[in-house]
Amino acid sequence: MMQRKMTIQGSATESQSTAARRLLKDYEVEAQYGISKFTLRADRIHERRFKYIKIGRSVYYRIEDIESMLDSHVVHTASAD
Repeated sequence: MMQRKMTIQGSATESQSTAARRLLKDYEVEAQYGISKFTLRADRIHERRFKYIKIGRSVYYRIEDIESMLDSHVVHTASAD
């Protein structure tokens, strides 16, 4: 299966100006993070959790948006001493 890769360049004033930010398709998010593409679609329809970018009919997710959402849902438990 051939995967398309899309990058966007940051402006010179942004902290990420030296590297291109990678945009992921729903099937790439599923492969890398284990989040079902059907979950991503349902969240888009109901305007929940995951931020996305829409260009024409194509939908993309920024890696930093996916990771920040996952980080915000970390559950901290008390350690047993």
